[in-house]
Amino acid sequence: YRWPVVISLHGVGEIGNDVNVVKRVGLPRVVAGKEFVMVAPQCLRNWWNIATLQILYKEILAKYHVDSSRVYLTGLSMGGMTTWDWSVAYPDQFAAIVPISGMGDVNKACNLKAVPVWAFHNADDPTVDVKGSRNMVAALKACGGNVQYTENATGGHNAWDKAYANPALYTWMLQQHK
Repeated sequence: YRWPVVISLHGVGEIGNDVNVVKRVGLPRVVAGKEFVMVAPQCLRNWWNIATLQILYKEILAKYHVDSSRVYLTGLSMGGMTTWDWSVAYPDQFAAIVPISGMGDVNKACNLKAVPVWAFHNADDPTVDVKGSRNMVAALKACGGNVQYTENATGGHNAWDKAYANPALYTWMLQQHK
């Protein structure tokens, strides 16, 4: 059996070199008992680097007993933005993506036409404008993309606790294959 793998990208608040900080936020906090392998790298400074993430992706597939047709990408805030950016650059790598409280380049959204997407955001987010998710979702819908969008009226910047607490997210995600 080859395991599905979820790559989880944290936000700005977890940048550094103490991996225990990463364990306390988002998917790493709730991953126990889920039917997949989770990889939650830590960004050491400033922002996620897609070239470095590509090296990690290739290493995961080469070293671990994972199913390359079931690699999922999720991230929150800075990680949500990078989920959009990484997946539009390499759409063939991911079976599905789950960007949370992020934004992306609407001019590249159609690169994800064949990638199932479930995006989450809170309407009252004071940190990353909700238009970031709304615009990406609208751009994907306009080119026939397979996209779901969950927008909560309130919750501020943290849309991830509610998203990752939803069992339907994992059912949906694990049903997706490349």
